[in-house]
Amino acid sequence: MAQSGAANRQMSDQTATPSPPAGEERLDVMGPYSLDRAMTKPDPARVAVRGDLAHIALAGVHFVPHYAVPQPHVVGPSGADVTATSRAGADLRGHLDAGAMFDVLDVEGDHAWGCAGEDGPIGWVALDRLSLAV
Repeated sequence: MAQSGAANRQMSDQTATPSPPAGEERLDVMGPYSLDRAMTKPDPARVAVRGDLAHIALAGVHFVPHYAVPQPHVVGPSGADVTATSRAGADLRGHLDAGAMFDVLDVEGDHAWGCAGEDGPIGWVALDRLSLAV
């Protein structure tokens, strides 16, 4: 049996956000991380954020389950290629010269994911091309 328009309105009124108690004001329930629109995906070659992890400096800008504090590494004497994935034959995103700094955010197998400073390439570097900065 179909409900009347008045009954439908009454049901929707029951599920609406209740009014705050007298003397209190309503808080903004949207906040900085609202689900009010589709997210624009950042360019993975320019922003150190993935679906599961982001650079700690991006906390408050990009919402992900985990944030990593960068571990500074130095590129070895042969330099290092920065690639889009850790797989062989991945697209090249850049090359780092010997002595360049690379901030490691994650390690997977024999590759590290991270960034070369604020403006450098972001991606994967072979671990054997890096050493921990002292």
